[in-house]
Amino acid sequence: MVRILACVSGTTWARWLQAATIRSVALEPVAPAGLVHALDQHDYGAAVLLLGPQVQAIWDAVRLRLVVTRTPVVVLTPLAIEPLRLLTFERELRVLGLHVVGFDDHPGAVRQSLERVLQDGILQRFLRHFGPEAHALEALILPVWAALASTRSVEAWGTHIGRNGHDLMRELRALGVQSPRRLLSWLRLLSAWPMLQAGAPAFTVAVEVGYSAAPALTRSARRFTGLPPSAAHRLPLNVLINRAAADLVA
Repeated sequence: MVRILACVSGTTWARWLQAATIRSVALEPVAPAGLVHALDQHDYGAAVLLLGPQVQAIWDAVRLRLVVTRTPVVVLTPLAIEPLRLLTFERELRVLGLHVVGFDDHPGAVRQSLERVLQDGILQRFLRHFGPEAHALEALILPVWAALASTRSVEAWGTHIGRNGHDLMRELRALGVQSPRRLLSWLRLLSAWPMLQAGAPAFTVAVEVGYSAAPALTRSARRFTGLPPSAAHRLPLNVLINRAAADLVA
């Protein structure tokens, strides 16, 4: 479940949320004056910031929190912002690596950006368990995180980032990952889990995250969680992330 800080009308955002058919989210309306405090108090992992005109006055403080926490964010930019100011915001946001979606964009575009943020948030929460090695691990994992469908083995992973499989294995083990193949299996399952929780068919999810077929996804889910894909809603995503990290770090 992704918690969303909404700094515009809750009803406005609820309509967009319904149109975008994103079900695994929790809307948390917050007044602009309380936004910085909310970011300080909660680990959102992934979030959506609705950048309305009322947020402009506190933008410097908000930006600092986002940079420090490295929270993956989709920023919806309503047309109510002055065009020149909006252009400045969008340039700055993209430099920070944040996703920017125009508030007038098609709901499908909003959905795709939210799904991307879901995935980025999962990876960031997972990497935090690796302490000082997290940054180096991220550099190795991030390129294939968005390409799991075409990364069926550690050897393919190495090819994807310009290393041979043996060198990649040595590098990962030096960073504390004793089983690179098990890491790849966990990454695949972590990527699949929110889609399964949202009710996506197992055969569709399997293709999207690189399983050979739905039965392979079922075997992986049962091996790591004891549950079939249809029961994904019974295991919270954060619990799965913690379990993956504990398995790999141990």
